[in-house]
This record gives sequence, C-alpha cells and structure tokens, in this order.
Amino acid sequence: MISIALAATSIWIQTRVDPDAIWIAHNDPKLQYYGRIGFGQADAASFYYSATGFNFRFSGRSLAMRFEEDDYGPANSFGFIIDGAPEIPITLVAKSDRTYVVAT
Repeated sequence: MISIALAATSIWIQTRVDPDAIWIAHNDPKLQYYGRIGFGQADAASFYYSATGFNFRFSGRSLAMRFEEDDYGPANSFGFIIDGAPEIPITLVAKSDRTYVVAT
C-alpha cells in the first residue's frame, strides 16, 4: 500500500519510467483520495492544503509520478510511504511540470 500526502498540486501516475510507461488516470476508481481534492480539470486531480492525498496498491519494478506545481505557497512537497518503510519526502520544483521517480 502506498500512502501519499500532497499540497496544491495536480497529479498523474505512471508505473515505469520509460517511453512505454503505463499511466494511471487520476479518476481511476482504485485510487482512494482523502482531504480536499479538486476535480475541475479533465485530466488531473488538484490537491489543496496539507494532509491531502491518496492511497493505492501497485506491483512493479518502479514508480514515478508527474506533478504540476502551481507555486502556491512555499516549497510544496509530498511524501510516500511504501510497504510501511520510512517516508520518502520529495519537494516539488516551483512552477514546473515534472516526473519524479519515487522508487526503482
């Protein structure tokens, strides 16, 4: 199980970091969102405020996520907890749309 907490971002998920990546849509019913989530965009979920995030299960060799950072507030970040291990913190690059490798 992966637990993710985010603030003020839009998100896309992929299970591999390569040209043949499998993207998981933000509105996939297997994603369990919590907190203040916006679904106003057709292709992304927006996360508002701290302690907002989602849970999901996956199997595979790697995990990467694409975030569009809106520069609302200082140093937006998110944290991943994979299989109960210590949290993996990642700080988003301001005003960018990037893919972040979470696990390989």
